[in-house]
Amino acid sequence: MTRQLKLTALAAVFLFSLPVFTLPAGAGETLPEPMIERLHTMAADWNRGDMTAFLNGYWNDEGFVFAAGKSASRGWQSTRERYATHYPGRDKMGQVTFSEISARRFSGTSGMIFCRWTLDFGDHSATGYATFILERKGDTWRVTHEHASS
Repeated sequence: MTRQLKLTALAAVFLFSLPVFTLPAGAGETLPEPMIERLHTMAADWNRGDMTAFLNGYWNDEGFVFAAGKSASRGWQSTRERYATHYPGRDKMGQVTFSEISARRFSGTSGMIFCRWTLDFGDHSATGYATFILERKGDTWRVTHEHASS
């Protein structure tokens, strides 16, 4: 055998002996429309003043985490109470918009959305960025973790 043929054979044996790694189906792909629709549905619920429907977008579980400012809420119930304290009625909720949306799927059942949020109160507004981790829970997507900054 010639030296070049021996090297080629050795390289082929080496390459075929390497383990094969695959990513989960859909990993790294753009999130499906239902995940982004979840965000838009939550915004529409908020803008109607329907806090109950808005909170339905979050995972109703003690494992849910919401972090904003200098504090974090753990669990859906404590997050509901936090929203009720900060936004006690429709007139205090303003209008929310999400823009600059980028989304990424980690698997067929989980993904992330990063976006800018803006709350418009008419005479003033607040804005910042948010990261939402979403997971498929049953037949729908739910936010299981949110971190917002202003």
